[in-house]
Amino acid sequence: DSNSHLENLAWYTQSQKYILQIMILADLISGFGSGMTIKFFPLFFRYKVVADGRHLSLIQVYIINAVIPLVMIVGSILAHMASNRIGRAQVCTLYCVLGALALVAIAEAGHWVEWDYRVILPLYAVSTAQHCCRPIKKSILMDYAPKGERGRWNSLDSVTRFGWSGSAVLGGYLIHKYS
Repeated sequence: DSNSHLENLAWYTQSQKYILQIMILADLISGFGSGMTIKFFPLFFRYKVVADGRHLSLIQVYIINAVIPLVMIVGSILAHMASNRIGRAQVCTLYCVLGALALVAIAEAGHWVEWDYRVILPLYAVSTAQHCCRPIKKSILMDYAPKGERGRWNSLDSVTRFGWSGSAVLGGYLIHKYS
């Protein structure tokens, strides 16, 4: 029955590889997209979002930018706690879906609430959920990568971080060129 054991081992090894490839691909797509859009949020808050009939001031925009990392810290702690109860992959999936839905809601919100800050800011906070799972994703990546290949998978993972930075530069360039 060693043949069935070898077949199971080959299937498991191939499944591990698929998991790693899917994670890297998903992070690349997410990284490029979020890197490019991050530069647009301050302009969006400054010129589109309305509080009490007026656009937000620069100070209000900077306060939002200062508070969001704190929201992400809390989100990361909650993600870690939830991952212990329902599983790491499940929490990452949940957070990514919530973040994507919140971004879509932000894009559509202007049609039904005229960019009211009481709606947009909570949606923006929820949209950062997808970035709160980074440590959990890294632990999954390292668990599924064979010990001898962890350096290679870590290098590929760092390309996603570089992609985020490169697309942020492109987003900044587009802002300066077209605003």
